[in-house]
Amino acid sequence: MTSRFFLNVPVRSLVGLLLCPSGFAFAVANESQIKGFSIRLLSINQSSFVFYQNDLSSTKKIINHFSMTALERKQQTETFLSQLGIPVYSELPAIEEESAVQIRSVQEITARIMILAYLNCIAIQEDLQPEILEYLKTQGLWEKVSVNEKIYFEKDSLTEEEKDIIASRAESIWLLLWAINKVDRLPLPTKEVDVDILFPLLPPFMEDPTEYITTASIRSASEILNEADFIFRLNWALSKTSLEGLHARVAFERYVAVNWITSARKDWDDHAI
Repeated sequence: MTSRFFLNVPVRSLVGLLLCPSGFAFAVANESQIKGFSIRLLSINQSSFVFYQNDLSSTKKIINHFSMTALERKQQTETFLSQLGIPVYSELPAIEEESAVQIRSVQEITARIMILAYLNCIAIQEDLQPEILEYLKTQGLWEKVSVNEKIYFEKDSLTEEEKDIIASRAESIWLLLWAINKVDRLPLPTKEVDVDILFPLLPPFMEDPTEYITTASIRSASEILNEADFIFRLNWALSKTSLEGLHARVAFERYVAVNWITSARKDWDDHAI
């Protein structure tokens, strides 16, 4: 899957930048080296950042794969945010170390994807409620549904506000899909996910998810923590100021999801609704 968009980037010092699955790497040049070039950021995501020159014919990128300490991860995220012109709050702490993090399993993440997806189904088509509730219970998913979600699942009719809340969970689903390698890239949170793209990536509707799970694989702790650190600091910046081109609600939903994946949030309901 390819998601692409363009974002203007200050030409001061950047020629190329790549954030690989387990860390950032930078290609830097001074102003005289890049004078006359219009640099744009294409397909920016937490797996690859690629800068193109004005004719889009040449690409500068550097790939490194390495683990790092929590402090090093904090510093690289702050550098990246600064290069994009996003405010950096250096007083924010480092997140957990790789050696201490508890990443949830593919099975747990798939179950959470399914719960959120079926909740969205009921919000869109309420007459599916009995069938979906039966399916969740038959598949052993009902005990994994959160307390707040059970209220929504069992309501005779949802309000428009409740439907909006549920619909926003599509952004969490997108990050969860990324975590189990069903989505290749995470673009910057500039717009809401396209549900037409999301739907085919979900487990088959009302079917046994076993085969789906066997084709999934969890990303490395380093890669997931890169995203957790990035979205933590980006959300803080968005809470302090409005940043043109960035979607605060999308960023928040990703923050909720990645904190659940890393077990920073023990229960899905913790600040989720």
